[in-house]
Amino acid sequence: MHPGFDFTSDQTHCPFAAHTRKAFPRADFPAPEIIVQNHMIRSGLPYGPEVSDAEAASGTTSTDRGLAFVAYQDDINNGMFFVQINWFDIPTFIFGKSDPTPGYDPILGQIVTENGQTGPRFTSGLDPTDPDRDFTLPDFIISRGGEYFFSPPISAITAGLNV
Repeated sequence: MHPGFDFTSDQTHCPFAAHTRKAFPRADFPAPEIIVQNHMIRSGLPYGPEVSDAEAASGTTSTDRGLAFVAYQDDINNGMFFVQINWFDIPTFIFGKSDPTPGYDPILGQIVTENGQTGPRFTSGLDPTDPDRDFTLPDFIISRGGEYFFSPPISAITAGLNV
């Protein structure tokens, strides 16, 4: 996304619940210092072949494919962990956008039912002809695990190298 992209106060260009808007709310957020505090350098790296015509027609696949997500952050609690719990999984975030309620992040939002299972998520603003229409989304992201890896700060590297 172009850094100068301007979100409007309504959903005409980008739904309130859009992943790009929930993951990095930019101008939607009343406290910009929170955005800086939770900043991450992140990338999704696709792997595996494209879905074939036969797979698309049958709705099934046996080929391993997906997206490896990598993020660099300076604080685990203020990085992806914070964004998942406080932005993706809160249907009323982005705050102040209540007509309609934005809903869960359509890609990574999670709703956990009383018995600990994941449940269907709703999101709104995806239908340009009826932005108030809610969509219920099935789980289509299957997490295969996650790891935290620590890298030393630049100061430790330069001190160790006597640079």
